[in-house]
Amino acid sequence: MTDRPPSLRTARLILRPLTRGDVDDLVALDTDPEVRRYVEDGEPVDPSHAAAMIEHWNLLAQRHPGYGFWAAVDRRAGRFLGWFHLRPGEGDDELAPELGYRLRRAVWGQGYATEGSRALIDHAFGTLGVHSVYAETMVVNRGSRRVMERVGMRLQRIFHAEWPVRIPGDEHGDVTYAISRDEWRYQRDRPVNLLATTLLAAGAAGPHRPAIVTPEGRTVTYGELIARSAQVANTLTDRGLVPGERVAVHTAAKTPDLLALHLACIRAGMVYVPLNSAYTDTEVTDLTDDAGAALVIAGHPSTARPTVSLDELGRLADRAADTFTDVARRPDDPASILYTSGTTGRPKGAVMSHANLAFSAANLAASWGFVPSDRLLHILPLFHTHGLFVAVHLTLTVGASMVLLDRFDPAVVLRHLPVCTVMMGVPTHYTRMLTEPGFDAGACAHMRLFTSGSAPMLASTHHEFTARTNRHIVERYGMTETCMLTSNPLLGPHKPGTVGPPLPSVEVRIDAPNGETGSIEVRGPNVFAGYWGRPELRHTEFSADGWFITGDLGRFDEDGYVEIVGRSKDLIISGGLNVYPKEVELVLDALDGVHESAVVGVPDADLGEAVVAVVVAEAGATIDPTGIRTEARRRLAGFKVPKWIVVADALPRNAMGKVEKARLRADLASDDQRP
Repeated sequence: MTDRPPSLRTARLILRPLTRGDVDDLVALDTDPEVRRYVEDGEPVDPSHAAAMIEHWNLLAQRHPGYGFWAAVDRRAGRFLGWFHLRPGEGDDELAPELGYRLRRAVWGQGYATEGSRALIDHAFGTLGVHSVYAETMVVNRGSRRVMERVGMRLQRIFHAEWPVRIPGDEHGDVTYAISRDEWRYQRDRPVNLLATTLLAAGAAGPHRPAIVTPEGRTVTYGELIARSAQVANTLTDRGLVPGERVAVHTAAKTPDLLALHLACIRAGMVYVPLNSAYTDTEVTDLTDDAGAALVIAGHPSTARPTVSLDELGRLADRAADTFTDVARRPDDPASILYTSGTTGRPKGAVMSHANLAFSAANLAASWGFVPSDRLLHILPLFHTHGLFVAVHLTLTVGASMVLLDRFDPAVVLRHLPVCTVMMGVPTHYTRMLTEPGFDAGACAHMRLFTSGSAPMLASTHHEFTARTNRHIVERYGMTETCMLTSNPLLGPHKPGTVGPPLPSVEVRIDAPNGETGSIEVRGPNVFAGYWGRPELRHTEFSADGWFITGDLGRFDEDGYVEIVGRSKDLIISGGLNVYPKEVELVLDALDGVHESAVVGVPDADLGEAVVAVVVAEAGATIDPTGIRTEARRRLAGFKVPKWIVVADALPRNAMGKVEKARLRADLASDDQRP
């Protein structure tokens, strides 16, 4: 078997769902003499039939991930090149167990293979790192056969008894082949850095294209971003850091250099550990110690570990070489650790692998129709899954650009909307945008996609937004441990109050009878393998058969859309940020005069949920709510500090002595309980 040539290591084409808008391109392609020469079916494409079939298959794909028509689009020019029809196969676990995740094998059903098959090969082998693709039968034309031979696929002509003795079209090399799984297998000629390839291949193919636009109007091209990441990678290795070591980052900066640092860690094989910029020095020390960070990037030293500021790192990088050979990593090697506090109060570091993040970026980019001409209005923090692994990674994967705002300001957002096409936010962002008088259909005329997540959105917000802008908000569902799991479809019914069906190749199940509420459990290529240094949690956070237990409660509606109805782990999501009650309670309970406390979230029109604490005083002590909040602020990030304190004689408990938080939430939700 021949080695796969370097020219196919970088995907030249991207995949996206085929839409009704592609029908004209299909008709034009069908009349191309070079295409017609290799199409056995003599009937030309009928536009109305093509549109109906596309709609039918896209609806089917919502219920059965992997089915559907897909378009091949040139990365550089955005030009429509062809199409093919895919369906999922069986035996996913056997195809590439070394990747550490489940794969859908691609089976050609039909299509213009000249460009379509090349797109699939580039996407599957180059972007997702699939080790093998299996086809039972396929029609091979001259173009697709040449591509398969280049990637080392050995074809064997097999005549079956029920097939005609002579296969039509062999004067052009067009014959029907049956290809066995063993025969159709690609082995890499050398290890690769899957995530670096996924994020930088498109940019490397168009180095002069804009990657980042700063609020001041400065443009950073892909060539400049890749070169800067090389300088930072060289600087890190020159300091003696080696692959696998952790680099913790604690900064409020949203700059091109911060993204270059993130990419540098990926390219050098180091593990990127972003920390919430609101964390206190005590929290930073605890988390960097837990991660065993070899280097901390922070504005000032808050730990005994080696620390350097982002500015100082930048000055060192200025003197480094601007080329770097990416360090090979296995797909299941850690790429990042994101900390999410547990209900016990002890932080847990979710380990995301190169394969987790590469799959998530490519999968979501296809599902949301990202193309190089997109421009993202980036308003999210870069220490969070939403802002980094979704917003940034999707943009880089397709070679699009982003306007990198340093913070969310409705007036500034309104000013940038006319030059952008995509915005990702949390419900709080959208409720605040709706207070802007100029936020209307005219301001959003150039926007093609608004998404929301990290917290539930009220149906009333959906309706008001659509009425004002003539646009829909695509609500989706994800977690730190999984990236994105489900999404309302880009094309098709948007259902307020739901987070859509599972994304392709992502599996979601409800631990309850069909249609009833139960625990949401998930598995797929995007799901992490476990928590840093906490192997014992594998037995409590995963089911016996390997599904991750999200801690959320939900159900499927009649169309397979997921409705989230509650959280079994008492998680509070305030302004899109996670607050775990136990962590706050431990701080409050340690304060002088406090006997015990209970922390809950109550509905809030601005934040989604507000953090509220019910506090019981020790015998003979007097509680000062203002003093409690002041002391808590010294120990906790601002978003975790209770927005108000309720002093009570006792906490409500059930017969087993457990605090009845549901009762507290109901009582506190009434207006007469608010300060």
